[in-house]
Amino acid sequence: ADAMMSGLSSFGMGQNADYELDMYSKVNTQFEYKNPSSPVDTAVNSNANRGGGGDRSIAGTTQPPITSPKKIPHELPVCDVVAPSDLPGGYMFEAQLGSKKFLATVPPGGVTKGQRFVSTMRELETIEIPVPLGGWRDSVVDCFTDGICHPLFLNSLVVPCIALGQIMTRNGLDWQGNPANKLVSSLSCTNMTVFLTFWLSINASAAVMLRISWDRLHVVFVEHWIPLVCFNAFFLIYFIYLTMNVRLSIRNKYQIQEGSCEGAEDCLCATFCLPCTICQMGRHTSDYDTYRATCCNATGLPRQVELAPVTFYEDQYATMEDGQVV
Repeated sequence: ADAMMSGLSSFGMGQNADYELDMYSKVNTQFEYKNPSSPVDTAVNSNANRGGGGDRSIAGTTQPPITSPKKIPHELPVCDVVAPSDLPGGYMFEAQLGSKKFLATVPPGGVTKGQRFVSTMRELETIEIPVPLGGWRDSVVDCFTDGICHPLFLNSLVVPCIALGQIMTRNGLDWQGNPANKLVSSLSCTNMTVFLTFWLSINASAAVMLRISWDRLHVVFVEHWIPLVCFNAFFLIYFIYLTMNVRLSIRNKYQIQEGSCEGAEDCLCATFCLPCTICQMGRHTSDYDTYRATCCNATGLPRQVELAPVTFYEDQYATMEDGQVV
C-alpha cells in the first residue's frame, strides 16, 4: 500500500494524484467493508483533500493489500412465463416475449397449466439430443406413454404420412427411406405432405363422380371404382414399403437388432402395426421428457433441436453425390 501511495505521488500533477487516490478509496470501499471513522479512512481522506504532491503514505496504520474484485459470472436474463400445460421439472420448450423467441426451462417440481413461473431466457441455439444405441427406447406397443393427445400419437393415427415424413427429415432420409444429404432429407416431410394432398384430392374427386353417377343412374359401374381401388392399393403398398425402409435405416443407424421374426420384423411391423411402428420410431429419435413435441413442422421437434450424430453411421454414409449414397 505504501508503494502504491508513493507511486501516486510521482504520477504528475497534484490534481491527477487526487483523482487516482479517490478512485483507490472507492474501489477499496466497494469490495471491503470499512468503518468511516477508522484511522485508515481518516488518513486517506486527509491526504486526498490536499492539493499538492509529496509522499502520501499512511503512517501508523496497516493497510491490507488491494485484491482485484471477483468477476460476476454471466447470468441469463429471466422473465415470467405461463405454462402451456402440465410440465415436469427440467422440461424445456420454446416461448416468446414480444418478438423475441427463447427456450424456457420449467423449475424443479414442475408446473401446472396456466401457472406463472420465472424462467431463464436461453438463446435458441442448436441443441443435440442423444439417441439410445443397441436397442429401442421402448416397445412398439407403448403408444400411450405420452398420452392420447400427444402430437406424435395423433399424427401417427390420423395423418401417418406427416408423422413418417417428420421422422424421415430428422433422421436424414429421402423419399425412399434411405440415407441422403441434408438438402434432400430436409424436403422429406414436404414430399409426404404433397403426396397426402394428392391422395386426398384423387379420392375426393372420385367420390364426387361416384355420387353423381349414383344420383343419375342409381348404379355404379365397375369401371368407375376399379381405378380408385387400384390407386389406393398402390398408395398403401408404397407407404408400407416406405415405413419398412425407414425402420430398417433407423435400426442400422443405431445398431438395433431384430427381436423376433428375423428378416421379416420390419415388414410385419409396417404391415400390421403401422401407427404403432411410426410412434415407436418417433419416440426413439426424440426426447419428449425434455423437449415438447410439435405437430406442424418438418421434424416434429422444436426448431433448435437436432439428433446427435452417430460416428459409425456418418462414416458409412460420408460420401454422397446428388442425393445418392455411394
